[in-house]
Amino acid sequence: MLDVRVGEDDFIVFADDIWDCSDGSDEEGIFIINKLSPHNEAIVNLNKLKRMCEKLYKNRPLSTFCDYRKEYPCLRNVTNLEEELWNFTLHKPCIPPSQLGDGIIQCYGARDEKNTIKRIDFSDMLGNAFLCEKSNKTIDYVRACTRIVSCPDFEDAHGCLMDSVPDSALTDSNLCGYDPFDVFCLNGECKRYVRCNYQFDCESGEDEYMCYSDGDTQELDAIDQFSYRRRREVDTKSTPRSLKISNIPSSLDSIIENENMAMKQTTDDKFVSQKSQNESFNKLQIAYNCNRGVTVHVLENNNLSCFCPPSYYGEHCEYYSDHLTIVTHINYTNSPYTNIDDDSVVLQVLALFLFDDQVIDHYNFRVRPVDEINTYIKHKFFLLYSRSEKSLNHRRKRYFNRTDIINNQPYSVRFEIYTLTVGQNNSVPLVFKYHTLCREKLIHTGVKCFRDDDYLCICEEDYYRAECFGYDGSLDRCNYCLSGGYCVRGDVTNHVDFKCLCPRCHHVKS
Repeated sequence: MLDVRVGEDDFIVFADDIWDCSDGSDEEGIFIINKLSPHNEAIVNLNKLKRMCEKLYKNRPLSTFCDYRKEYPCLRNVTNLEEELWNFTLHKPCIPPSQLGDGIIQCYGARDEKNTIKRIDFSDMLGNAFLCEKSNKTIDYVRACTRIVSCPDFEDAHGCLMDSVPDSALTDSNLCGYDPFDVFCLNGECKRYVRCNYQFDCESGEDEYMCYSDGDTQELDAIDQFSYRRRREVDTKSTPRSLKISNIPSSLDSIIENENMAMKQTTDDKFVSQKSQNESFNKLQIAYNCNRGVTVHVLENNNLSCFCPPSYYGEHCEYYSDHLTIVTHINYTNSPYTNIDDDSVVLQVLALFLFDDQVIDHYNFRVRPVDEINTYIKHKFFLLYSRSEKSLNHRRKRYFNRTDIINNQPYSVRFEIYTLTVGQNNSVPLVFKYHTLCREKLIHTGVKCFRDDDYLCICEEDYYRAECFGYDGSLDRCNYCLSGGYCVRGDVTNHVDFKCLCPRCHHVKS
């Protein structure tokens, strides 16, 4: 996922030649992205981002030998450094982005693994330093090619093109090549005092290879262990940030604006700055108000409220919900959908979480068999344990009864699958609006029932949820209820499995 900062400097974490991901995908992988996720698309202009990356990566050392959109330029990790390192006929100085940060050294000096290799001498990531392969010693780029610090066998010198320096230049200050910052370009021409001056003096920029990137120019006076990604750390800690929270409900003006602007709506229209809208809330209060939930600004009472995830509850999402995690897959073997090619068929899966055959929670999702028949797809969701007083008391007693825990399991999960057809009215029946009525305590022991043409719901005393199931009116015609009570059958094969829905002024005899 792309990590972006919204504001005047939208792309400050991109196109700066500093890898924030271990594989450099936040920099080197931008060109292979064809479409952003909806989350990132709302705040990132992909075309603008690619133009910024093109400007930066089209002009870096050795990039003339590579396709900057598909390849990362670097000298290859070869065996014979003197003969093969700069021989681009044998070894093209380019690798695909997929080989970056994969734990295998492909580039000379481990340039491709700078975020994955740990420096033994500094206990930090390699960063902008050269790894001596045989000794595991590291040389900071700012000190490389200075002829002062080097690998034990001088393997780092080959990357500085020192093989081209004549012996006479090493002792004669009048000759090009005497100064460590002199460079013999690949075409044989010698340039004086050009190494690491942040401009290409050689045709392919080889004079800037094994130098600091533009992203670290501010830290040239520090050794690499402190400079690599140092600017990112300092910037993250010191840059003031305005917290943005949603208004609930949205103002009327905002609703009208959303309808009129439609696709032109920007993120700043949807979110309201905490500073401009509510000076009374300090940043820490907002940041930590909802634990792992989402903080919203309630316009009606000018307070902060929390949208909690399923695994937490409470005014500030401070309590952990006991829940059951379900990971399931639909096996279509021996089903009518084994050879299906009709994409209009959709299955609605209903998962019921039961306690002593009473529904305490449920979850439903839809699948299209034609999409899953040859693809193994898992569905993950949570089912919450009831927090009713009756349930909590039962769990307290059960906690101290080890035998009951081992031998008795009152909880179960039941799956029901219904076939839906695209284009038809498959909306959930209005019976579910009756759930709020089931929260009312009953004065006497009995049941309440609500039904429509397709579903029937029953709730009992001390239960705060209704148990709903498919309803066929032809199956509930029984005559076991007195005083005109309505007879509801359970198991149609068991004549004593029924419940009576009593008329007004009557109740079930205990």
